[in-house]
Amino acid sequence: MVHSDRPVRNAAHWGNTRLNLPTLALIFAGTGSNAAAGGNTFDFDLPAQSLSTALDGVAKTSGVKLMYADAAVQGLKTPAVRGRMTSDEALKRVLAQNGLRHEWVDKTLVAVKENSKSSKEASLALDSVSVTDSAEEDRRSYAVTRTSSATKTDTPIMETPVSIQAVPRAVMEDQQVVKVEDAIKNVSGVQKNFSFGDLRENFTIRGFTTDTQTYRNGVRLPRTTFETAHLQQIEVLKGPSSVLYGRIQPGGMVNLVTKQPQDQPYYALQQQFGSYDFYRTTVDATGPLTDDLSYRVNLAYLNADSFRDLVGQERLFFTPSVSWKLGERTRLNLALEYTHDNSVIDAGIVANGDRPAKVPRSQFMGDRGDFTRQEGVLLDFNWSHAFNDDWALKHAFLYDDRDFRESYRPVVDFGNDEYHRGLWQVDNPRKTYATSLDLTGKFETFGVKHSLLLGGDYYRHQELGEGCVGPGQTGNCLPWPPSIDGFDPFNPRGNSAFNLDTHRFPSRESFNYDTASLEEWYGLYFQDQITLFDQLHILGGGRYDWIHQKNTNRWNHLFFTQNQFDALETQFFSPRVGILYRPWQWLSVYGNFVESIGSNLGRSFTGEVLTPETATQYEIGTKTEFWDGRLIASLAYYHLAKDNIQAVDVANSADNTFFRTASQARSEGIELDVSGKITEDLSVIGTYAFTDARIKRDDQSPDNQGNRLSNVPEHSGSLWFKYDLPFESVRGLTFGTGAFVAGQREGDNENTFQLPGYVRWDAMAAYRFDVGPTRLTAQINVNNILDKTYFKAANTLDGAPQAGITVGEPLTVLGSLRLEY
Repeated sequence: MVHSDRPVRNAAHWGNTRLNLPTLALIFAGTGSNAAAGGNTFDFDLPAQSLSTALDGVAKTSGVKLMYADAAVQGLKTPAVRGRMTSDEALKRVLAQNGLRHEWVDKTLVAVKENSKSSKEASLALDSVSVTDSAEEDRRSYAVTRTSSATKTDTPIMETPVSIQAVPRAVMEDQQVVKVEDAIKNVSGVQKNFSFGDLRENFTIRGFTTDTQTYRNGVRLPRTTFETAHLQQIEVLKGPSSVLYGRIQPGGMVNLVTKQPQDQPYYALQQQFGSYDFYRTTVDATGPLTDDLSYRVNLAYLNADSFRDLVGQERLFFTPSVSWKLGERTRLNLALEYTHDNSVIDAGIVANGDRPAKVPRSQFMGDRGDFTRQEGVLLDFNWSHAFNDDWALKHAFLYDDRDFRESYRPVVDFGNDEYHRGLWQVDNPRKTYATSLDLTGKFETFGVKHSLLLGGDYYRHQELGEGCVGPGQTGNCLPWPPSIDGFDPFNPRGNSAFNLDTHRFPSRESFNYDTASLEEWYGLYFQDQITLFDQLHILGGGRYDWIHQKNTNRWNHLFFTQNQFDALETQFFSPRVGILYRPWQWLSVYGNFVESIGSNLGRSFTGEVLTPETATQYEIGTKTEFWDGRLIASLAYYHLAKDNIQAVDVANSADNTFFRTASQARSEGIELDVSGKITEDLSVIGTYAFTDARIKRDDQSPDNQGNRLSNVPEHSGSLWFKYDLPFESVRGLTFGTGAFVAGQREGDNENTFQLPGYVRWDAMAAYRFDVGPTRLTAQINVNNILDKTYFKAANTLDGAPQAGITVGEPLTVLGSLRLEY
């Protein structure tokens, strides 16, 4: 590899030669041979940084000499450039987003020049309406400086007056993230919520549950778990987000940003293996098919047992995608996802007294034949077109079809440490349709810069369910016995009646339950990002929703024969206002006010669909970035109130069939997030959250007033470091370690039992080395090194007798081999 000396800056001279080039002028002194396109290739490893530093890195790596003017690159930044390529290809990547181009003067000398304005703006317009891939190129950086979730535009986090954090691919790889929850622990104020043994993704953000709703590239998907092999980063937008995304829980949203097809070839094969017979194989391949057509294929196969008795999982995931450029201004993207899951529903353990029952961590309280099967197909199509230098249009359509079949025996807690077994055998198909149309534009009025978004969307989710549901004593749904007396959580298989090897799913004739729900809305929204004096950024916007919701339920032997519930028709306006002041490049201060509308899918005793939840948030904060965005940090204070909270109608619903809107809750707190590089070799991602989330009013249970919300620790945080050894003799060797902390949490809103606080210590080591043209990474992760017993979450359904406390993993070891080309 050829290196250059440190460049000598001079805007007019190079050596003894007078230069008279329009936009040039800095010399990177060095020696080298032909590095142009088609010449030698080099291993580039340039992080996202200032453009001048990136150009210095290109010259040092490839040995070319570069000329450009200091003024032409001042204040400009570039995404990361990593991989083996020619210096010509590296320069294209470094300069592409800054309206600059390069021209070869001879075999070793390159001049950097300005592009025409139209070419630059057209490129930026297309970038603003597509998912950014800068993180794709920087696979080892912990800092994410731009996201699209907060504004639906490619806006720097430092100029966005809301709280948003991202977990990049680099962190996911270093921590060997397999499930979304494994990544979310790196974000402040976010905790895992009860999810029926990983049957669905569910989190608590700023004190409020996400209600098992997760977003994929900004589109809400139904209750399920998600693969992580095809994710580029995971973004968490804090606070109410209805203004852009419709009905949503007020704590925030988890948005899964997927990998996109790339123009540069990249291939990776990874094999993971670990404790409890864990095996996972992943494939990632991308590159050009033609000059205008690129592809990507991600594949994952998982087969694993568990530290929990009788629990296991098998998953097959496959997603091909293509991206097609139709000229300079138009792009089409198409992705298909197929998922097939076989697993066991593990509802955890029960509470005994005011703490989790003292049973072995491996104690599974279900039946041998408990299972869940999921099969799903997702189609994602979107296109974007830039009309001119400033205006662009993007249309997106998503279709998701998933079928679930579940069979398990939940433990029902009737209080006073008295337990019984329930019954749940259900076929549950779900279909989701979503489409949106966004118009973005940039213009100026009397020197004031505007970035405008006008859009509309339609969302429809239909869910059916039929099967056998009940206390397990009726005998209407075979093979369950007609009478069962009690359940002993300390000896869950002591009664042979529960020790069935397989579940025989009941015939349709014996079904005692079926349900149908429909949720759909139309929304129109607008947003204007105003910039004054290049330092003051004002965000204003709003959304108007037309909402339709309908539920139908039939129970043929428990309470009623048939009930057709009234449909909910409502309209709602959600405003959002934010202001951010950036006096220096490294500092921003901001504040915002947001209102939102949420979802209440329950029904009242009289058959009415419940009034939707609403929420209001006030937030102030500060953001900083250092060393050209290499290290970023944010600190926020928020006050969030939620009204019309759904609760079980205890007076009319002993079995949780009916609900009412009966309460108000408030959450306020402080959140700190830091991520990036402290030095060139030391990376960090750390969080702290103080969260005070309480019930402010409960019309049904006044004694709950002042109680803490379940699954919300008052104090929580994490700190993870990674160190790349800089010594030449051990180059490629990496160590990482970190701790994840959560204080005591209430197990229910009645505060009858608590989950103790915990500290989990993890560590990793990896060695990267080249094998011919490929790179091989051998890595080992050890989680919960001290083998501490801890509990992640408890069932949060207010007033629900069904029990469930999720047990944390003991000491586990996870190894991997990854081959990249």
